[in-house]
Order: sequence, then C-alpha cells, then structure tokens
Amino acid sequence: MAVLLIHPMQQNGFSSLLSPVATAAEKKDIVKKRLQELRNMCRDHYAVVAEESTMPDPADVRATNAKLQELMDLLDGKAKWDEA
Repeated sequence: MAVLLIHPMQQNGFSSLLSPVATAAEKKDIVKKRLQELRNMCRDHYAVVAEESTMPDPADVRATNAKLQELMDLLDGKAKWDEA
C-alpha cells in the first residue's frame, strides 16, 4: 500500500502530479521478502554442496549475487523504493 503525499500546491489544483512514497512498514516488508528469498537461494546452494558434494550452478550463484546487489543498492539509496 503506497501513501500519496499531496503538496499544498497540488491541493489547490496547480499540479495534478502525485508522488507515491513507500512507508517505513512497506520498506520493511520489501526488505524482509528479499532477505527471505536470498536465504532460500543460499540454502539451495548449500544443499547442493553438502548433499551432492558439487559446486552449485554458476548461473544460480550469479543470480543470487545479483539479487544481493539489488538489495544493497536499495538500502544504500541507489535504487528507488517505489520500483522495488
């Protein structure tokens, strides 16, 4: 659920643009979901190493690293929350 902040100028009809802003609770949910996804991906990699005694598929490891980088960019402010 996005919260729309309306600038006083927008209330008077001078601008029809509304900017959605992610709330702290929404940001927390986004981070929790992404961390859970990363945990599951790492658990899968570990299972391959522990059970099969082989290395995980390089494409899967690259996908996990890309997801981790996306989360880091989001937390560092390099990515926008409304696009998360």
